[in-house]
Amino acid sequence: MQLKRTVALGVAIAGLAPAAALAAGLPKAPTALTGSGAKTAIRPANITWTGDGTGVLAGATIRQPIHWSSWTAKQALGSGDDQLNNCNPACANGKYKAYPVKLVLTRPLRSHGQLVFTRLTRTYTRAIPKGYKRTTTWTASYVRAQGHSPATFGWNYVG
Repeated sequence: MQLKRTVALGVAIAGLAPAAALAAGLPKAPTALTGSGAKTAIRPANITWTGDGTGVLAGATIRQPIHWSSWTAKQALGSGDDQLNNCNPACANGKYKAYPVKLVLTRPLRSHGQLVFTRLTRTYTRAIPKGYKRTTTWTASYVRAQGHSPATFGWNYVG
């Protein structure tokens, strides 16, 4: 089932922060993981939560940004849509359907030169896609997966 798989959003850490910024200390506002192969960002426009790009947290269309109503040192609050690809007849030719969501980023941690929110909670505010829960939470962790270099942050399904 799609909900129980571990979602590894590989985000390379090398080169994310200039040396001068690290020397001055970490930023006061945590960053968030934006998706596979992407950098961390403050107020990301979108967050790819599946490794294959079939699930993207974005605005009312996949090209519109998440609306961040608050971004503090302790949490970020956002709203937008979970854009889900129906993969019909195949994912490359599928269409995205939007499901309105509220987003909460919490638990900022200093990890490997980054101040990163380590918990992402998505709550559907209207219709819930078949097979999904109203609320889902992921935890970000810093890992060196076998065969991957450098180490990366990844989202792991919590519940």
